Amino acid sequence: MENSFSDFQRKRMIIFGELVKRYWNGRLNDVEDLNELTDEIKEQYGFRDEDRAFIMDHIRIAMGLDPTGEDVFRNELELVKNFNVVNKPVIARIDGPCEYCDENSRTCRDTCLFESHVYRRSQGPVIVNDKCVTCGRCVTACDFGALADKIEFIPVIELLKEKKIRFLLWLPLPLRDSLGMTLHWDSSAALLN
Repeated sequence: MENSFSDFQRKRMIIFGELVKRYWNGRLNDVEDLNELTDEIKEQYGFRDEDRAFIMDHIRIAMGLDPTGEDVFRNELELVKNFNVVNKPVIARIDGPCEYCDENSRTCRDTCLFESHVYRRSQGPVIVNDKCVTCGRCVTACDFGALADKIEFIPVIELLKEKKIRFLLWLPLPLRDSLGMTLHWDSSAALLN
């Protein structure tokens, strides 16, 4: 079934790119800017008014915040500008899109290798956070946007603007740990001076 939720992983990366571009260019400063972006996404991808909370939650997650299920922005930009740690869980579940996924093609159901992901027909995916290693397999398997991983781009852009870093290197956690690299923001981003 073709709808606004299908192929959402691609759409999510476009939303992320737009967030980064707007923040870098000084066009993401307040709630009105976030609302404008929400409205543009809604129109561009054919979402309904009742899907605003879903869109807003993906914007929150792309900024490294937890989804709230609310269809209003409050102080998200201030929170992100002032934090240096992305709170766990890194993998977040968003209500709504599971109802559009065909029962026979639920690719998220058996993706977790660490027994963290449980699928319940009435609820969709449920993540057992003390078992989740944030590998992201369930996120890439869900094409409807019900599962997403937090991205902490605003602190990185601030460091780039202030020229406090020269290199930004993204590495998988096991490789980063094996190289003994210093981490900032509790993620797989290793910042090297």
